[in-house]
Parts: sequence; structure tokens; C-alpha cells
Amino acid sequence: MGDPHAGPGQGRVGVVVDTSIGVDPDVANALGIRLVAFQLIIDGSTLRDAIDIKPEEFFADLERMHELPRTSSPSPGDWLDVFEGCWADGLDVLAVTCASTVTASHKAARVAAAAPARATRVVDSRTASAGEYLVAAAAARAAASGLDLDCTRAVVDAVAGRVRVLGTLNRFDFLKRSGRVSAVGAFAAGRLHMNPVFQMVDGEAKSYARTRSRDDALDRIAATVVADAATRPGERLHVAAMHAACPDDASRLLERVDALGAVEIATTNFTPVMGVHTGPGIVGLGWWWEPEGGIEAAVAAQTEPAREEGADP
Repeated sequence: MGDPHAGPGQGRVGVVVDTSIGVDPDVANALGIRLVAFQLIIDGSTLRDAIDIKPEEFFADLERMHELPRTSSPSPGDWLDVFEGCWADGLDVLAVTCASTVTASHKAARVAAAAPARATRVVDSRTASAGEYLVAAAAARAAASGLDLDCTRAVVDAVAGRVRVLGTLNRFDFLKRSGRVSAVGAFAAGRLHMNPVFQMVDGEAKSYARTRSRDDALDRIAATVVADAATRPGERLHVAAMHAACPDDASRLLERVDALGAVEIATTNFTPVMGVHTGPGIVGLGWWWEPEGGIEAAVAAQTEPAREEGADP
């Protein structure tokens, strides 16, 4: 890859992410991430997701709403406003979006990046919530370490390909009300007292396991991460819990994988825009394993030009 680290004033990267990563603006700012908000329309007022209305406030009111709020993805103009702020600061831009199969956010970001003032890349995380958070956090660390735009993009692509997300939900009425009954909801709808475990695969929720109680579902999620560890000797765990108004269950999941000694631990919230479609009660984990020596070294090794056949070692 040549020298992957930017020289003074060159190749500095701004990381821009949509609000479905599920963290407060203050947390995102501390990570070096700039947010682009989804929108929530309640009684004719447009609110910025997780900025103008917080998850805890939204979920407290959701049960009393006679009509579900409308939602919208960030527009190209919303993305462009944040891109222009980065460009004005002398930064190239790496944008990480929620899975393109779930929302129009990725398409809007690509439109905004079509005529950049500085180099700009848009990456589909192929996931959401805790999974997208882990991808975005890896992007921010790579940028902060001084990697240039292309190398930061390579790290992000590598992490996105490694992230796994498992979750469970214990109610399905909001999936039905929103008109977005997924495969998970359909699987569980006819099975009273089921707590299905789902996995994110290329941005879609797919059935993973059938469990009959909340505890069984949490056990299955945690056990999957623990079993995964046995196949990853020497690798380091990055893990993030996600939840929709059930922080205690998120904490229980993290406690069940605590012995694995994760190098990164975070908790993310389902934002109001996400909660409109899912309601409360979703909880799960996103995780990925960092190779021994670090993800940057692994990416560099994969992208080094192959030696000519027959060349001396």
C-alpha cells in the first residue's frame, strides 16, 4: 500500500456516519465521528433522530401514541452539509452508512459524494445498530492513527466483513403496525411465547435459533460468542451490545461474555427512528475478532503486491 500514513496536512480523514449507530452526539464526537441524522415526524414536527429526541424519551411515549410517527432517511443535502464541514476543515471524507438494504441512507450519501471538493468514499456497513457502531469505531480509530483515506477504507471493509450481529425480540406488535414484518416476525407470529434469535446477514434479519424464553435467547447469543472465541486463538474481541429500552438485558449479555477479555466494549441504543419499526424489547450483541498483530497489519499484508514468481525471498 506504500506509506499508509498521511504526511502533515495530507490525507487527513473525517469519518461521517448516520445516527443508526445508536450513540449520543457527545459519544460520537469523542470518537471523532460526525453524525448525519435520520428524521422523525411527530404531529407535523420534524425531529433529528437521537439528537432532538432521545431514545429513552421516545420509548417512554411510544406506547401512548395512537399513530406511529413517520420516518425518513437523511437526504443528499443532509450528508452534503456534513461533508462540506469536513472539506472546509481540510479533511478527506469516509462515510459509513446503515445497510443499503434497510434504508436509502447509503444512496443519499453516494449522491452527496458525487462531486466532492476533496476525496470522499462511501461505505455500506451491511449492518446496523451495534454492528454499524463497531465498523464506524474502527474507521475512527484508523483515521485517528493517521492512515490515509484509502487505507482507512480498507480497514473499514475488512471490519465490516468480520462483524457479526445476533439479537432477540420478545414482542411483534410494532413490526406488524409499521408494516415491516420481517422474516423474524413472521417466524414468531404464530408461535406464542417464542423469543426468536435473529442474525444480520448482508443487512437483512434472518432467523438464527428458536428459543422459548428471554433467558434462553440471551444464553444462545452469549454462547455463540463464546464458541466463536474457541476458533480464534490469539485474536482480540470487539463487542457492542444493542437494545431498545431494555438496558438491563444488554448489561446481562455483556456480563456473559466478560471472561473473554474484550479490548472494546460498548452499548448502543436503538434510536427513535429504528424504534418506530421495532418497538421496545430488542436486545443483542455485535462483535468481531481482530487478528493478532492488529487489523491494520492484516489489511496491509493482504494488499501488498504479490512477489514475482521465482523471485528470491
